[in-house]
Amino acid sequence: MEVYKRAYAVSLEIHKATLAFPKIEQYALADQSRRSSKAICANLAEGFAKQPHSKAEFARFISMAMGSCSEVETWISYAFDLEYISKTQLDEWLRSYNQIYGMLVNLRGSLKCPLFSSSSILQFPISLFFHVLAAFPPTVRAHCRPW
Repeated sequence: MEVYKRAYAVSLEIHKATLAFPKIEQYALADQSRRSSKAICANLAEGFAKQPHSKAEFARFISMAMGSCSEVETWISYAFDLEYISKTQLDEWLRSYNQIYGMLVNLRGSLKCPLFSSSSILQFPISLFFHVLAAFPPTVRAHCRPW
């Protein structure tokens, strides 16, 4: 999953950066930043593993990943306000987590789409997606996206 890859890459950046935080922050702000950034990936991995048995369970784990995404944004804002990271770093990470959050919203929404298999992969080429989708009622179309 692309969202997993992105979240993983940013969590590594955060982990490395927080190692340079003052000692007093290593068991507080640094630890919370590392935990919440890694929780996004952990929730995606656990939910994805449960997906064949329950899409609802996967959706629940995606929602938890969304919460962790918002949490890490809060911690990195604290890190900036305490002058542990630069404005450039803050902006880069906030931009990344905004994209990751959007990807999580889309992933969760795709689980409601009956055009996806149990592994959330289209059963036909993407070029046919919109043509096939047009045949479904608006209530179905509202929950289906090709990404």
